[in-house]
Amino acid sequence: MNKSVIFCLIFAFIITLFMFFNCSYYKLLTYDEWKDFNKDKNDHLSGSSSMSSFSSEESYLNFEYINTGTEIILTKYLGSNIEVNIPSVIEGLPVTEIGENTFSDCIAVTYIVIPSSVTTIDSYAFLSCRGLTSLTIPDNVTYIGQGAFADCRSLASINIPDNIKYIENETFGGCITLTGIDIHNGITVIGDYAFSGCIGLTEISIPDSVTIIGISAFSLCTGLTSITIPSGITIIEDSTFFKCTGLTSIILPDGLKSIKSNAFRDCSGLAGISIPSGVTQIGETAFFNCTGLTNIIIPGSVTNIEYEAFYNCTGLTSIIIDHGVVSIGDSTFVGCNMLSNISIPTSVISIGNLAFSHCSGLTNITIPEGVTSLGNNVFDNCISLAGIKLSESLLSIGDYAFSECTDLTSITIPSSIQSIGEYTFNECSGLTNLTLPDNITSIGNFAFRDCSSLTSISFPTNLISIGDHAFYGCSGFTDVIIPDKVNSIGVFAFYNCSQLISVKLLPYIPPVLGNKAFNNTSTSLIISVPIDSLNDYKNAEIWFNYKNKIVGY
Repeated sequence: MNKSVIFCLIFAFIITLFMFFNCSYYKLLTYDEWKDFNKDKNDHLSGSSSMSSFSSEESYLNFEYINTGTEIILTKYLGSNIEVNIPSVIEGLPVTEIGENTFSDCIAVTYIVIPSSVTTIDSYAFLSCRGLTSLTIPDNVTYIGQGAFADCRSLASINIPDNIKYIENETFGGCITLTGIDIHNGITVIGDYAFSGCIGLTEISIPDSVTIIGISAFSLCTGLTSITIPSGITIIEDSTFFKCTGLTSIILPDGLKSIKSNAFRDCSGLAGISIPSGVTQIGETAFFNCTGLTNIIIPGSVTNIEYEAFYNCTGLTSIIIDHGVVSIGDSTFVGCNMLSNISIPTSVISIGNLAFSHCSGLTNITIPEGVTSLGNNVFDNCISLAGIKLSESLLSIGDYAFSECTDLTSITIPSSIQSIGEYTFNECSGLTNLTLPDNITSIGNFAFRDCSSLTSISFPTNLISIGDHAFYGCSGFTDVIIPDKVNSIGVFAFYNCSQLISVKLLPYIPPVLGNKAFNNTSTSLIISVPIDSLNDYKNAEIWFNYKNKIVGY
């Protein structure tokens, strides 16, 4: 027997012995054992060292996540289930955080279980989960981020754990079916837009622990009917209750200092509100279009009533402004057409543009002595205003100030006024008596247009200019005397003064005359001028159109 054959026999013997002693290790695997083997192998290859049963929990494979070495942070849900039971453990580590946008736009999900291991719900975690109807936040959660549940349109109720101290911005914004929520005592801040657009919310109790309510926090909560503001609140922020159209009553705390812009704008159902005596600011459009508001007392601690603060409060019948208020801002009471009278305190020194414009029910008003200026359009279209007493310290009256005050019959302009602006008494068709002081040097364009009941006017001796259309349509005029300092008469100045038969001019130098200044007057019109200036008038530009009516005196 050669050496090669002997070597092969020895090798075969060794292999046989090895197989004999190890045959149990290489026994055939059953199908179930094979599955477990491959499962363990796949777990090992995927990095999962420990997997508990997922019979009730969502498979970790349906999540993207971050393993920090001590905890798991979920970052994205990849599954398609409508009910999701978030796993409490992945890779042997606790799931402690639901990260930003993890479930955002998962519109098919209706039910979510959050495990007790979770302590943090990050910003926009459940944003626009529009089908989500039920969710319980574990007591261990200490932080809920901005917009976490925003636009969850089917979410009817939700709990806020006791460990939460802040309701962040937009947290529940747009949860239109949310009907109730318990804000526990211990929460100190309700953030900007926190409940904005929660139209199903009918009532909410804010605990005394809350010291800040953010911008637009409850804006567009159209179903909200009443609310009490806790004593620690000092500021009602911008648009906090904007367009809460169902809100009928609200109690403000005594310590309140400021009501910001748009705070109660378009709260059309609000019938009454008591402004605390310590409030120093009522912001722009704060009560704009609160059409149900019937009365208001503005405390003297408020120095300035700002722009459009009570604009279009059409149901407002009574306003009391306490002494201490210094200025009434632009458009403050525009369109408060049920307001019949108002008492302005002597502390007021300025009344802004359009302040009482279109207050069609206002019948009379007294401007206190401290007021030095009346803004443009301040009383325009106050069609029932029959009497007004102006301050003797008044220095300026704005354009359109009394335009279309059709019931105004008489007014005395104080001697401190030096000019009548444009359209100031435009279409004051009831005006019969008017006294202009000698200090007035100019009468603006359209100043007395269509004052059809005005039969005469005594021009001030210092008058220099008469504007375009200044007395257009003053059909009651029969005669006028133009003072000797007048150097210009505008276009259409006395146009359509159909009964005007006599115009006497005192200036020796013909004033600059605008086109058609005396057209459509009486056919018997006589224009009298100084005899020494007769030819100058007849030959002057525009004046020559009236040369057949010009005579010397």
